[in-house]
Amino acid sequence: MIEPLVLFLVGVAIVALRTYARVRVVGWKHLESDDYIMFFVAFFYASGTAFAYVAGTYWHGLTNGSMTPEQRAALSPDSDEYQWRVNGSKAYLAIWVSFSLVLWLQKGAMLAFFIRLTSRLGDYTKIIRFGFLFVSVSYISIVLVFFLDCLPLERNWQVNPYPGGSCIPADVTTLSVVLSLNIATDIYILAIPLPIFWMAHIKYWKKLGLLVLVSGNIFIIAVAIVRVCLIIGDPLHGSQQAAPWTYRVMFVSVVSTNAPMLAPLLRKWLGSMSRALFGEKPTEKGMMREIQIITVIERTDVEALPADLDKSRFVRARQARRPSAITSGSQTMVETDDGDSDKIQVVVETEGQHDVRRPSSRPCLSDEHPV
Repeated sequence: MIEPLVLFLVGVAIVALRTYARVRVVGWKHLESDDYIMFFVAFFYASGTAFAYVAGTYWHGLTNGSMTPEQRAALSPDSDEYQWRVNGSKAYLAIWVSFSLVLWLQKGAMLAFFIRLTSRLGDYTKIIRFGFLFVSVSYISIVLVFFLDCLPLERNWQVNPYPGGSCIPADVTTLSVVLSLNIATDIYILAIPLPIFWMAHIKYWKKLGLLVLVSGNIFIIAVAIVRVCLIIGDPLHGSQQAAPWTYRVMFVSVVSTNAPMLAPLLRKWLGSMSRALFGEKPTEKGMMREIQIITVIERTDVEALPADLDKSRFVRARQARRPSAITSGSQTMVETDDGDSDKIQVVVETEGQHDVRRPSSRPCLSDEHPV
């Protein structure tokens, strides 16, 4: 059980780091729905790992499956192994619910993230809304199949007599339904951001975050297929062989889902480490980005400034971490930037008048706006 615990701790650390990155950019009050969904993901990831640890440590990973008819008949209800199998089967139900919620909640988090990602890139609203409906219906379907395929519920932990193929972890019907809907929803979700890779104005590190998301989910699809093949191919021992891959899938899903939000932070940290290790001085381009003030103040506003003011100084200015000011006579323009959110506040003072203008939200995929 060392590997599942290590993967869990790293996974939770990634969720915490993602939350730190988002709070640093937008603050606690402006977190989005995908940020809150990840809190539930961390909770169910923790509960599933806890159930798996208890089942593996105290009940030796046994369930009511992986037994021949002779072994069932010979096993006494008063024996320790019998109780291990009963408790392990109950734990399997809890693990399945927890880990299925982890996967499906992350599908919802990805769709919620895509709302921000594509808000200024065309009409993706209907596609994403249908995705939410698809994910919701698919999860309800797998839960109904999982629990209604074996009734009454007590048969799920019945050891002897044999409860039937639908009441053991290697149930082909449940595995097939879960696999097909998992793959179908993943393919649908991953098809949404693919056009973004061909957008020339998106920087490589943002594309890298999306690439990790896509490749991670492709890995999840591949492992899901392999797991089902292992279980169906060897009904007695296949579920035990496939169990370690369940924890790896959970971990990879957490990494890939959070990669787009971590990419900007990692890029910043790596740049700082490079300067610290090699003594590199930040370049002019790295220290401050040229921006068109026309994105902040309408052209008509610039033209409306007094005739004796050098308007060219307002048309283009430099955006830096610390407030910068351009002063001409009694007119002063001040830019402020927190260094993370790229939200700019422009203050124009003209003959004692104080005017604060804030820009409208920028396209989520512009190089000046973090995801």
